Amino acid sequence: MTVIIASQSPKSEPASWEFLLAGVDTLDLGLYIRWDNQWEFHVARMETWKARAVGTSGLLIDDGVFPIGRTVILPGSKPPMFRYHLQLPEFHVYFSASDIYRAGPNVYVSLTAETLWRLGVTQAVSLVWGLMEDLGGTVDAIQPSRVDLCADFSIPGGLSLGFLRRHRVSRSRATRHFETADRLETYYVGSGQSPITARIYDKGLEIQKSRKAWFLSLWGREEGVDVWRVEFQFRRRALKAFKINTMEALLEKMAGLWHVVTTRWLGFRLRDAPNLTRRSIHPWWAAVADCAQRFGEPIEVDRFEAPPSDSAEWHEKHIAGCLSSFAAITNRGSFRTALDSLSQRLTDQVDPDEFRDRIALKSIKLGKHPPPDDGLPSALGITDGPFDR
Repeated sequence: MTVIIASQSPKSEPASWEFLLAGVDTLDLGLYIRWDNQWEFHVARMETWKARAVGTSGLLIDDGVFPIGRTVILPGSKPPMFRYHLQLPEFHVYFSASDIYRAGPNVYVSLTAETLWRLGVTQAVSLVWGLMEDLGGTVDAIQPSRVDLCADFSIPGGLSLGFLRRHRVSRSRATRHFETADRLETYYVGSGQSPITARIYDKGLEIQKSRKAWFLSLWGREEGVDVWRVEFQFRRRALKAFKINTMEALLEKMAGLWHVVTTRWLGFRLRDAPNLTRRSIHPWWAAVADCAQRFGEPIEVDRFEAPPSDSAEWHEKHIAGCLSSFAAITNRGSFRTALDSLSQRLTDQVDPDEFRDRIALKSIKLGKHPPPDDGLPSALGITDGPFDR
């Protein structure tokens, strides 16, 4: 259906638009898998192939024995957790050498956009599940790691940077854009590492560059001129905050995710009132927000709140991430050996008195009383302040 807003001035944009398509364009998964007694054999073969692939753009595997069938193994992967990177027509898969998962997933899968659009999310994930079973794996859990939701519109004349800047209302202050010869191609909201980011871009131009002509049939069009996409990327940190830890939860909450980000996180409003909160939602953005129903039954999802950087949870995750990098750099093969090595290095480098003073300084800045030294009672007889509870 094409919408035309006749009451807007000739300079308003967009003056008309037509909804084309909405769905999942990117889906990355963390898999928790227990392998059978053939796994060591598979690992040995992948190790040989990986070595042979060094210096190439990928080595074709077509020996008629490997359960995956014809595939390509690439020399790089996702260290330190995942050592082997295989590419199939439908997805990329990264394997840990371990035969069992521990603190996190031991397999990571990135489905291609064409697989998701052609098969749909449920069938695409079933394809991954079946492949893991063919390799002798028992899938204990599948956890969404990243998902991109999008909606495509035909917008005659396209969108301009001036329009997006004038009418944007968002929780994130970080924006950037990409232009060619003063023609807007992509507008970003959110930093590159944000749990949630938005991208509004000329999808028709993008498929010309990437040669994804198969999108035209999905749109029911012969050409992609003036087709613009609104896309939201949810990283694992955001999905966890929304309590999306399983595929079932993702499918159930996709409509709610779209509703939250298009009504609370990002919006475009008419400049029809001096007070920002009283301004009307731009009719085009109202159409974007209405796409929530195209992702399923809209249900309320918990409002996203990123863990603050002064929380224990934030520091735990940051330290855990740094520890795995430290283990890879220092060639430590387990959590315990890495932790023991780091502890010894810090003991050798950190001055205890200076560290105690730094703790006191940080505590006061956080509105807390400095903790007792090594568990001894505080000299003032105070162990907890009003901000500690």
